[in-house]
Amino acid sequence: MQAPEQELELIDIYGLWYVPIWQRPWFLPTVIVVLLFVAGLIGWYFYHRRAQKKQIAVWQYTLEQLAQLDQMAQRADQGEQFYVRITTLLKIFLSDYFKINIASFTDQQVVDYITQTDLPELHKQMLGRIFYGGQMIKFAKASSLVQQMQQDLAQSIQLVRELHARSTLASATK
Repeated sequence: MQAPEQELELIDIYGLWYVPIWQRPWFLPTVIVVLLFVAGLIGWYFYHRRAQKKQIAVWQYTLEQLAQLDQMAQRADQGEQFYVRITTLLKIFLSDYFKINIASFTDQQVVDYITQTDLPELHKQMLGRIFYGGQMIKFAKASSLVQQMQQDLAQSIQLVRELHARSTLASATK
């Protein structure tokens, strides 16, 4: 029989000196490899995500946006918003075409600048009429006519196409 006062012996499952996992020699290289792998996956994801975004030319963007304005050109009550949008799109296109920041010009400054360029006279007149009509509707609060809005939209689309064809032809002959 055992005496009730006899001590029970506890046996550790670890060695005499326990070394935590983060102090083991293989831990730091393993963490570095895992972090590099995760960083590589994240970098790969963002690289391919950016590469998948289609880069379209300014003239294509302008034509797409002008085509969307067709619904707005059907309503005379949206004349002010229509002319704000169409003049902004034309300024963006002309900025790319002339390689100068026309987007920050006022409508009158755009017309003045265009009169000094080598554009055909027909294009200068079309742009002048669109920008002048836009000024009258945007700032003088003149009433807009659906027929005039549709005509300005059609001429804007024609103008972008012709100027793009002209710039493509000019760059091909260089």
